[in-house]
Amino acid sequence: MALNVTTDYAIRILLFLSANAPLGVSVTGKIIAEDMRIPYNYFLKIVPHLKRAGFIESFQGKNGGFALVRQPEDITLYDVIAAMDDDLVVSECLHNPAACGRNASSHCAVHNVFSDIQTNLDKHLKSVTLDQLQHNQQLIDDLKPVDG
Repeated sequence: MALNVTTDYAIRILLFLSANAPLGVSVTGKIIAEDMRIPYNYFLKIVPHLKRAGFIESFQGKNGGFALVRQPEDITLYDVIAAMDDDLVVSECLHNPAACGRNASSHCAVHNVFSDIQTNLDKHLKSVTLDQLQHNQQLIDDLKPVDG
């Protein structure tokens, strides 16, 4: 179980907008991609998913770019992961009992442990917002030594 790079980049894009642009204010894709170290062509493949999920909007023209359309405190890591990944699941048997070769999902100690882990993982991801992540990043950045 691991997040794919596309999901990682999606989180970075949303964090950039959360930290650098008030709601509805657009920033060019090139600036976002460069600052977040995302290949621009890859960036362009991710933004349609973020638009479909209702996180961002794109604007054309001289002042065009991308902007958040939901408040950062209203977007959780769970929301982003769910929009970008098919499944973030500890074990396939949690969503598909037929995946168990023993047909034991209903009476399996391992299944029960995986179910508890999944519940806690989902709960934690739903409790972490972009706003919190951006604030935590700012605290980390503030602790970095200044190059001199």
